[in-house]
Amino acid sequence: MSSSSSGESDSHAGGEGESNKRKWVYQLQLLWYLAKVEAQSREVDKNRKLTRETLSTIQRDLRFAEQEIRRATSTPQTIPESKWKHIFKGEAINLDVIFSSLHHLAPPKENVGCIGTTEISLGKSDPARKVQTSGDWTVAWHAASKATTYVFPHRTEELHQWGDFLASKFSAKHANSHHKLIAFNRAVRGMVGGGQSIVLTDQDRFTYLYSMYLLPDGIQGGPSGRTGLGEL
Repeated sequence: MSSSSSGESDSHAGGEGESNKRKWVYQLQLLWYLAKVEAQSREVDKNRKLTRETLSTIQRDLRFAEQEIRRATSTPQTIPESKWKHIFKGEAINLDVIFSSLHHLAPPKENVGCIGTTEISLGKSDPARKVQTSGDWTVAWHAASKATTYVFPHRTEELHQWGDFLASKFSAKHANSHHKLIAFNRAVRGMVGGGQSIVLTDQDRFTYLYSMYLLPDGIQGGPSGRTGLGEL
């Protein structure tokens, strides 16, 4: 009986020791994870601040910035000249316009009306082509990202991660539902703007948009998921 009791005691002791060891390893992993998250958070905060500072500098003389971007020999020729002002204002640029320009089609013309001798802008007509497939989106996104990171190089990793995220979602879904991802992208980028306070890697901020556009019962999903809004 003594031997049995001893064996049972050893078994319990061994089990407790193993449990403690697992807990200790888990705690180390958790601390490492938290440290990583904290470091990433600091980096994101720094990038947001740098974005705001850059935009503030540009806004001091927007016309000068637009002139300089045209003169610089290293300026990416991936977007129409008219789209630089949106980047300089911290706005999301329209991927439909970029996609149209990549196919050597004229950018949308501005509609102008007249009252007497006074001209009034009535806005621009729709782009000649629209982003409709994952391939269209990838091409347009690459062009937009290249232009954006030229002005805001600190956003390179953020835009790269968003491109990878969308690419993984496109590959995981049937082609007939890709238009929902394109609409989701539009909503997210409209919310982020130029990354002044929210960035594309703040994916926990967009869960409700994902549900809205991608889930079967989402209010923007519907049978076709088409909202009739222009693409960003």
